[in-house]
Amino acid sequence: MNSLHKLDGLLRHFENAALTVLLASMIVLAVSQIALRNFADTGFQWADPVLRILVLWLGLVGAVAATRDGRHINIDLLSRYASGRWKTAVNLLTDLFSAVICALVGWFSFEFVVGEAEFGLTGAGNVPVWIFQSIIPAAFMLIAARFGVRAITHLLRLLRNERSV
Repeated sequence: MNSLHKLDGLLRHFENAALTVLLASMIVLAVSQIALRNFADTGFQWADPVLRILVLWLGLVGAVAATRDGRHINIDLLSRYASGRWKTAVNLLTDLFSAVICALVGWFSFEFVVGEAEFGLTGAGNVPVWIFQSIIPAAFMLIAARFGVRAITHLLRLLRNERSV
């Protein structure tokens, strides 16, 4: 279990660093683009497409971090009013369902990215588009893994007759 905590800490550090770098990059690029357009009547031709890509990456890495911290969007009326073992069971089912759905989205987005790689379309800076899109399956698989670990935790609590917090 100690190695799982180390791995979780390493992933947490990497995710936070990625969020920081992505957000800082977006701010610097956007401010530079605005300044160049307003004061020098010029700009980087590649800046707008790169900013759109950075928004995608920031949103998906942010979704992974939100899932990690249990701060994702949650519409679950049953767990709000359930208590004890019932709450643990409801949390198990919702986390398991979320893991399956995210894994399916991850799988189909992986197939989409593979198709894009085969098609050979390029984007900003002549970089293959599939590289920019690779965050989609990676993020959804990480989110599925986080929900899966949480579901296993709830299952173990049920088996040990513990309550969810």
